[in-house]
Amino acid sequence: MIHKIIYILGTGRTGTTLLGIALNNNPQIFDAGEILKFIKLHGQPHGFSKNSDNYRFWANVYQKTGSKITIDDN
Repeated sequence: MIHKIIYILGTGRTGTTLLGIALNNNPQIFDAGEILKFIKLHGQPHGFSKNSDNYRFWANVYQKTGSKITIDDN
């Protein structure tokens, strides 16, 4: 299975969150939400078992990219 990452960019109040929620209704799509949430969750998508392709894919993406990003909560 070939996975694709699609980035949806937009400023506040433009509907990007609603679009992500709508797309996430498809069981083959994972919406990481805002990038800060993806980082805080360590790339682990909700609702997927650790044996699923989606889980393994996003864990790998996080390992390669997200673990290098730091968040300053101050």
